[in-house]
Amino acid sequence: MLTLDTELAWGMVDKPLSLISNKEYFCNTRSAIDGMLELLEKYQISATWAIVGSLLLDKPNFEDEFIEDIVADSTKEVKNEYINLLKQEDIWCGKDILQKIKSCLVPQEIGSHSFSNVIFRDVRVTKDIAVKEFRQGKDILYQHGEEPISFIFPRNEINYLK
Repeated sequence: MLTLDTELAWGMVDKPLSLISNKEYFCNTRSAIDGMLELLEKYQISATWAIVGSLLLDKPNFEDEFIEDIVADSTKEVKNEYINLLKQEDIWCGKDILQKIKSCLVPQEIGSHSFSNVIFRDVRVTKDIAVKEFRQGKDILYQHGEEPISFIFPRNEINYLK
């Protein structure tokens, strides 16, 4: 099975220094996806694309409390750069990416990767938060014509299986 986490910057939303140091990669993700889709078509390979639901928003939505918690131990410079990156929509939003995947000539599976890439084993992620993340991720995919049957835990941190 080939699964591809499709999350843009959501994969580093909780890691300001990693987000900052890898920002150029997020800007190049679309061309990397184009290349992967070409290879999948050329070799007739289907993959499961684990989509973070928040990619399908028109604008990213970050709660102030979340931001403050994430940057609490950061320098002022890191905090400012992180907050500026949170406003850069092209590294957070990707409806166009879903359309590219759906347009592939070889059928691809669209799976859920939660709504906002929370880490299910994180002590701050309660059962209620996990259920909300699971449902919102699935619901937004439904709104875009997808019926995900696969769920891929962010960072493979499995928790709350029931």
